[in-house]
Amino acid sequence: MRKVIFILLALYLTVLTGCSASTDKSVNGNDYKNTAAASTKTVENSSAMPLETKVSEETNKLPPKDKLIPVTLYCQDSGGYLIPVTVKIAKCTGIAKAVLNTLVDSPANYELLKSFGLSPVLPEDTVIQGINIKNGTAVVDFNKKFLETKSAAQEKNIISSIVYTLTEFKTIQNVKLLVNGYLCGKLKSGTDASGLLGRDNILVNAGSLKPENGKTKYDAYLYRNISENRYCLVPISREIKSNSMNDIVAGIFDFITKKLDETGLFTMLPVETKLLASSLKDNVLTINLSKDIKKYGGGTAREQGILDQILFSMKQIKGVTKVKILIDGKEDTLPEGTELKKELSVPDYINEFDL
Repeated sequence: MRKVIFILLALYLTVLTGCSASTDKSVNGNDYKNTAAASTKTVENSSAMPLETKVSEETNKLPPKDKLIPVTLYCQDSGGYLIPVTVKIAKCTGIAKAVLNTLVDSPANYELLKSFGLSPVLPEDTVIQGINIKNGTAVVDFNKKFLETKSAAQEKNIISSIVYTLTEFKTIQNVKLLVNGYLCGKLKSGTDASGLLGRDNILVNAGSLKPENGKTKYDAYLYRNISENRYCLVPISREIKSNSMNDIVAGIFDFITKKLDETGLFTMLPVETKLLASSLKDNVLTINLSKDIKKYGGGTAREQGILDQILFSMKQIKGVTKVKILIDGKEDTLPEGTELKKELSVPDYINEFDL
């Protein structure tokens, strides 16, 4: 059953990608207005046919593996946390728009994401009228349905989801939001959606949307059960009154080694683990941990979970591509056999669901 759902999701994204390939246009004056109108018509035509019909025409087959690429989207779980999920879809232009379409609250999207224990975040009947990507900034134009939110919490998740989903693409560092061709300001419940929005100034799974003035934000990764027998890494934004690399690394380790059972979040690292030192050279972050990191009782899944949690958290440090882990200042081996003699590459994709 899970395989069928993954096939449906990949095919659905493929259909949306194909329909949107011609609508990621310029956002300049009247040309953009015309593009937005044409884009709306294209999307409406693509959704007129029931999903089951689209899938049956494709005979429930995915494109060859060499024609698929991974994309990461941020959806909401039952507790309101945004969860990054990586799936594979067909190579095509307009993929950014296709992924955003999957975040719209529609019966088809709801059913597909429900199998993951997730749900879409954008308001029902939201239409992505066009996307223009230039010089690292994605300008996204929505219809007025985008403004039909129910709470400040929903608005915060919508903005975080859009920014984090789009900045997963290497060509996008910032996002600017429009509604019917006009710059977006404050949303219905007062959330400020104006200006350039990026991972440097937008928080995810935090109490507020933007960091306080004078503070640096970073994301620390914990785990959360999103459905029966399925747990995922979750980014939790934190703020610190320092831009020092060592201070940020220390803050991350302090957070990911705490007991947080009451939040539904948990760490795989033994809570006794201490950060003894850190340094950055030639894009390699070296962290020296106490021997307490070995006190997790074994298990290959637990060991890999610990490493993933560390690597994704350390990915927040600008310039870091690899991590070198020392234990009490020495190269060592973890209980299940992972050798720490080599530098570990920071993964590109998170919470990958294979077909």
